[in-house]
Amino acid sequence: MKKNQSIPQSFIDDLLGRVNLAELVGTRVSLKKSGGNWYGCCPFHQEKTASFSVSEHKQFFYCFGCKASGNAIGFLMDYHNYSFPEAVEQLAEEAGVPMPTLETGVNPRQNQSCHQLMKGISEYYHQNLISTPHAHKYIKERGLSDETIETFQIGYSSPEWDQVKKRFGKRNEHQKDLIRTGMVIEKGQKSYDRFRGRIMFPIHNTQGKIIGFGGRVTDNSSPKYLNSPETELFQKNNELFGLYHARNATTKLDTIIIVEGYMDVIALANHGLRNAVATLGTAITHGHIKKLIKQAQKLIFCFDGDSAGYAAAWKALTIALPNTHDGIEILFCFLPQGEDPDTFTQKHGITGFHTHLNKSMPLSDFLFAKLKKDHGHTSLDQKAAYAKAAKQLINTMPEGIFKSLLNQRIENEIDLKIPPSQQARPSQSKPQTTHKPISQIRQIITAVIHFPTVTKELNEATFNQDTPGETILRELIQLINQHPHIQNTAQLLEHTIDSSWHQTIQRIACEDSIMTQQPSTEDMKVLTKKHLDQKRQELIQALLDKSNHTTLSQQEKKQLQSLIVEQKT
Repeated sequence: MKKNQSIPQSFIDDLLGRVNLAELVGTRVSLKKSGGNWYGCCPFHQEKTASFSVSEHKQFFYCFGCKASGNAIGFLMDYHNYSFPEAVEQLAEEAGVPMPTLETGVNPRQNQSCHQLMKGISEYYHQNLISTPHAHKYIKERGLSDETIETFQIGYSSPEWDQVKKRFGKRNEHQKDLIRTGMVIEKGQKSYDRFRGRIMFPIHNTQGKIIGFGGRVTDNSSPKYLNSPETELFQKNNELFGLYHARNATTKLDTIIIVEGYMDVIALANHGLRNAVATLGTAITHGHIKKLIKQAQKLIFCFDGDSAGYAAAWKALTIALPNTHDGIEILFCFLPQGEDPDTFTQKHGITGFHTHLNKSMPLSDFLFAKLKKDHGHTSLDQKAAYAKAAKQLINTMPEGIFKSLLNQRIENEIDLKIPPSQQARPSQSKPQTTHKPISQIRQIITAVIHFPTVTKELNEATFNQDTPGETILRELIQLINQHPHIQNTAQLLEHTIDSSWHQTIQRIACEDSIMTQQPSTEDMKVLTKKHLDQKRQELIQALLDKSNHTTLSQQEKKQLQSLIVEQKT
């Protein structure tokens, strides 16, 4: 999530300082108070037990199941699929705070006018389809019912070069919106309609707003399909055609079928199967997967059974692995070569299509079958290559039961057992520690992230080493000193969103076990002293180790003596 720099940071900070995240989330998710936090079932993945927590003092949410996390703005973006400016505007509206006047960049109000424009163009295209005999005949010959045509608001763009431009660009600001949304192409002093002489398919976001179009020719000209370009409204790497319609078709969306194109989605809906979606001229992305697993527990990728279909499926699998979690079922279905969902259902009916879907291959079976084919599975060398490739992919997954089961399966398949001679005898085995001690510097960083105001107890000059921990801590202290209005975790994270260490502090922000209440001044002094003592001891030991191998310089000798004196005081 990139911040929109046209919205003043001071306004965002003030907004996050005003909001009560528990109240904001509580209007959308059922929450119950337990201890210092609120808990409920996660709105971003299907679950039966409450693993979603909201911290009031941090103004931060975190799900222990799917690992979703963030502040109020992030919650609105994920929950409603808002863009950053839309989430800020919604938050401001709920907090009763007027939006600032934006001089540059994307104005949320501007986006609103663009959405209205796209809606009007869609209605115009739809009327064109009805009133243009050859276009209406073409779509009816595809077997689409009037209900399907209406549901997907299918339309037609006239072959003229400037029909949309003339009709919707009568004012200067409207012409700018046409260019901004990609509906009109501007070249030098000339401009003209992007879509001409095509069957038009509106692309909706999950809120039902039209953000772009796909167009298909009615003859053999090329390109056969044409989509809207990337715009402020439409980012194809995050959008899925048909998802809005699939969500509207049922009160509970348990399964989503991912097909290759929007004609496949429409054809399946025409046969009564209304839970299919498609990407928009791109392969499956991390954004697509993250959006899909928030909507349904079961995903079925349905591709052609040719080499291109298998390649697309493998790409989807590698993208899915890092984003899946326990409770999500992912399967792969391959149609006979030369078939697509439309032709298959026409031959075998929707019952036949369901029967074929029921034969889908689980992710685990597809994963291991593909790797066995690529690396072999008979000789020791082949088994080693096969296991290595499998481990590399499995290691991209988040921790969980499914990951453990996949690791167990690969070990069973290659018969990986530790020889008795390499196994530790019970009498020689050392007790395992279940928790690694948490360093003082980590505890200090945690205190700052959870309770930013504790920086007033810290001296930046104290942490002068170039270690990762002290480097992050110095930057945090500098940031909070520059912006003393930062009072909670949510505000702090918003300021670090573009930094290289944002992911690190976001991960620490999710932890409640290390520090559950704000440390006192004395607590911070003790932590700092312990950290300095540890640093001193490590430096003394390093100098002593060096003296065992070589003669210390005069400067190093003085340093060692000084450190030992400090240690005794």
